[in-house]
Amino acid sequence: MDDAGARDSGEPSVAQVSEQVRALLEAAERSAVEVRERAQERADRALREVEELSRERVARVSEAAGRLLEEVTALQAEASDLRRATARPGEVRSAEPREPQEVRKDLGQKSPRGTPGGWHPKN
Repeated sequence: MDDAGARDSGEPSVAQVSEQVRALLEAAERSAVEVRERAQERADRALREVEELSRERVARVSEAAGRLLEEVTALQAEASDLRRATARPGEVRSAEPREPQEVRKDLGQKSPRGTPGGWHPKN
């Protein structure tokens, strides 16, 4: 059926159908571009949020690690003070910790059997 026959029968012409298809394709392309742009904006925003959260968490972990290091340093100082304070008269003690076996040897204690390195919590 040609365009003249289509007009006579009330059906759209090939040119009209072609124009409608073209208009639909253009609208679909515009919509796809808008969807892509919105998705990119959301992805960018999510990435910025994740980066900010990461920075905040790294800062908190760094602060916590710093506090722990300060506590360990303080405990080491206390332990050194205790070692020096518990030295026998005339004995000079190093501030460095010793292995439990060395301490037992100095105290004349024997290692309990079956314990790694001879150490036992009740000893």
